[in-house]
Amino acid sequence: DGGYGGGGGQFCLSNSRSLDMLTNKFSPILADLAMSNGRGVIWGGNVSRLDGSREYWHDVWEPYVENMNFNVGPSPPTRTSGGTGIVTPNPDMACNRYIKFDYMRRYAFSPRPSGAGAHVLVTGHYASLESSAAKGLHMKEGADKKKDQSYFLSTTPAEQFQGVVFPLEGFEKGNDVNNNVEDSIITHFEACGYISTKLPSSGGSESPNANAVTTRDIARAFKLPQANAKDSQGICMVNDGNISVRETAEVDAGSKTGPVGGGKVGFNGFMSTFIDIPDQREGVYVDVDTNEVVATFTIQDDYEGCQIMKNPLLYTVGQNARIGGGRVKYFVVGRRRGDSTHQHIVLVAGDTRHPSLYRDEVESDDFNVMDGGIKAALVGGVEYCVDAVARVRHLQPLIPCTVTITTSGVRTHASVKFKQPVRAPCEGQVVCVYEEEGDEGGRRVVIGGGRIT
Repeated sequence: DGGYGGGGGQFCLSNSRSLDMLTNKFSPILADLAMSNGRGVIWGGNVSRLDGSREYWHDVWEPYVENMNFNVGPSPPTRTSGGTGIVTPNPDMACNRYIKFDYMRRYAFSPRPSGAGAHVLVTGHYASLESSAAKGLHMKEGADKKKDQSYFLSTTPAEQFQGVVFPLEGFEKGNDVNNNVEDSIITHFEACGYISTKLPSSGGSESPNANAVTTRDIARAFKLPQANAKDSQGICMVNDGNISVRETAEVDAGSKTGPVGGGKVGFNGFMSTFIDIPDQREGVYVDVDTNEVVATFTIQDDYEGCQIMKNPLLYTVGQNARIGGGRVKYFVVGRRRGDSTHQHIVLVAGDTRHPSLYRDEVESDDFNVMDGGIKAALVGGVEYCVDAVARVRHLQPLIPCTVTITTSGVRTHASVKFKQPVRAPCEGQVVCVYEEEGDEGGRRVVIGGGRIT
């Protein structure tokens, strides 16, 4: 979801059509739009739908599918610096960079009637934007470390956040309050300069918890339908594997149920409609230590149910290989080129802490520097080296490291050397680097982020 100010309204960004790519089945965007319309009434504005499906398909989805097809190919080239032969792309990063803070931002700030004519773009991301003479416009972690989304925003150029506001940037999930939750909420947002009127009373049994103010408390206070909605997930058009797919595109905003059918569809089921299922479906698991075959597998599918029941070629590094019938639990280490005997070879290790799963260095050939001071220092091909902390997964504990950044033409390269081995980094994941020390509130500046190569 995104909103715009100055134009007096809100919009709901759709990256997939209502009768969408998933075999013409229900898309969650319809429920989101239905709830947003309710929210628009509350705020006194109109909610319109911004269709970004074409841009999402071209800039996010096609590159993502291309990388996933790399994984299911019969003979993956060893193009990864870690030699795993597996790519684990993250579409959330591309969506933020190319859709939310490019396509959506351009629409928001374009004059009417082609755009929204907005002065401010407001989104619900948990991250902090600041500006200083030394760093320019830059990003910090959100105050709530359990919700911080700076990792997902680290590959978006800082200039794309001009005019963007994150109202939740300083909001902590467990703020201690007095007896009046609504007063505490309004005090927080007034201090941030985002609102200046009293929150509506939630009343009765719907009153928020008086011991901790959360975004859901705010939603309940405003009686927003999102107050009890499920948390969002990465690929927003993929339904939960435990929820049946709705056959209809018609959604009753007040209904919690609906026409159900079609079986359950999770990530593998969704991806089966896009990736190239190999003709040769048999493969083997090979122990990385002994080079012996420890099990075989067959890629199973169920096209009628739109679901791949099991496809080990979609497993990522460090994932449980799910090999049954043995006393040893194996974990995916990588893939090896097929040979005359076996076309698909998945390398596994019999220990979740096996040395082959760890690396002490990763590199990125398209590193996005978000700190304007470092950008200025890199002019002229100068090498920039600094002690920092980093993570290769969302909310992973920060790991001490040394990052060395260089530029060559329009490309920026980063080498991140960890001071302790890191488990299962993989090409396609993003390494996000932060300053070693945070501010008074503990929030660290984001140095930058880039796709691991």
